[in-house]
Amino acid sequence: MELRGRVRIDALVNNTNLSAETTKDVVLEGEAVVAKAAALMGIPLEFTAARRDLAGAVAASSQVPVVPLEIHIRPVWL
Repeated sequence: MELRGRVRIDALVNNTNLSAETTKDVVLEGEAVVAKAAALMGIPLEFTAARRDLAGAVAASSQVPVVPLEIHIRPVWL
């Protein structure tokens, strides 16, 4: 991505999202995967994003700051 985009990647963000099926555990499992990738790349995991209704529960177990998100667009099948 750095080569094609000509932009230096200096941190990663965890934005694990399975739409309505997303749970605290899903977000935290994603955080662990992204943290491993960040470590392999030698860069930090900057923060985790989570739906506002999950953000508090995620933050209680997260290793990084949690940014609460509001979902404004929903797939038509929901």
